[in-house]
Amino acid sequence: MKRMRLPGFNSTSEDTLFDLQQGEFKRLNLLGIQLRPLHLFGILPPSSIAISSCKSFLYNIFTAASLLSLVTHIVSEVRAIYEHRNKMEMVTALTFQITLFIYTTTLTSFFVFHRKQLARLLESLEVQFVSLIEKVWSPTRHEPIIREASKQASILTWSLLTLWWVIFFA
Repeated sequence: MKRMRLPGFNSTSEDTLFDLQQGEFKRLNLLGIQLRPLHLFGILPPSSIAISSCKSFLYNIFTAASLLSLVTHIVSEVRAIYEHRNKMEMVTALTFQITLFIYTTTLTSFFVFHRKQLARLLESLEVQFVSLIEKVWSPTRHEPIIREASKQASILTWSLLTLWWVIFFA
């Protein structure tokens, strides 16, 4: 099968759309940009970090610091509720923020504690998608469809990361 190139889309080590894995499986490298938020927030370590035990240990410290920062945000919001207990609008807004922080902490903790299962799920998604898309359309239609979906996913991911960055530092 012809190898499709999507420049600027995948990471530097993965510059092709289809990679042959162990001579028999084809892997679709679509999750490169979508994995960046998982790497940035300490949920899933990048493959370059997972190889080295020292880097992995440092990444685990980063993950613990990320989770601890979420817990400290919750504590500070509870303190703010106590200080503004007479202002109903402020208490309502702070309660909403606490709910979001608790929800985020719960989801992050779940994915951190189940990292291996998450990595296996994402790996199987990339490997099994190729056989499924080959059944749907002809190979000449695969490239434009995947290219357009990749472009839209990349734009959406970078937009969400930029929005998060602006809100975080606002």
